[in-house]
Amino acid sequence: MVQTAPNTTNDDDLMVEALPELKRRRDMQEIYTDGGYNSMESYEACRDLGIEHVQTAIRGHSSTAHTGLHAFDVATSSAGIPRRAVCPQGEKVVVLRADKPERYVAHFPLSACATCPERDRCLTRVCKDAPYRSLYFDAHGLEIARRRQRITRDRREGRNLRAAVESTIAALKRPYGSKLPVRGWFRIHGWMICASFMVNVRRLHHYLGRPPLTEPAARALSPETGPEVTLFSFLRRISAKLARFQAKATHLPALA
Repeated sequence: MVQTAPNTTNDDDLMVEALPELKRRRDMQEIYTDGGYNSMESYEACRDLGIEHVQTAIRGHSSTAHTGLHAFDVATSSAGIPRRAVCPQGEKVVVLRADKPERYVAHFPLSACATCPERDRCLTRVCKDAPYRSLYFDAHGLEIARRRQRITRDRREGRNLRAAVESTIAALKRPYGSKLPVRGWFRIHGWMICASFMVNVRRLHHYLGRPPLTEPAARALSPETGPEVTLFSFLRRISAKLARFQAKATHLPALA
């Protein structure tokens, strides 16, 4: 699906507009984006359509002055309603509904917070004449916290999802540099549709045109293969390519 709009258009607006059609066409279960798609509108659109939104970053900076909501472990029911919260120090409490829709509160006892080393940086607030500290959050804030947790987990595991997000955009932009050879929304839209079509065709041709792996190559790429065998296979492929290049070079005409 190709969308074109003026550069002042919010990325979130384009995604919210495209989600129903993408869901209808492909029964999409997940969508991967960069950090510019974390508004309340996009969160509600993904939630209503049953699409898991995975971001490679979060727009803005997380506060370092206090412990954010992403440091808490919030368990939810099958309907997505928060039921239990666990603070970074392991204290477990029940999550209750607050006075506004989709807003929740968790009360942590003062006896547990009194000896906490992160008490001064904690996101919880002291309630007047109450024997607890309260953590208030809403459904959107909880979703952003979960995305931060996933980003941290992916980085810890060495996964770079941003490369997959940016590769298609780079393939579209690379032939034209900073400017397209046409002007006007209608021409630009048609040009980008054709360019996207060709990117997909090239990828399919590259994928379908690859020769099948020989048994040694397949064995070299298997996860059970040791590093010394993989290195040997790599050097053997390089040697074969050099031999083919030397064979071609002997048939080139001599320059005058």
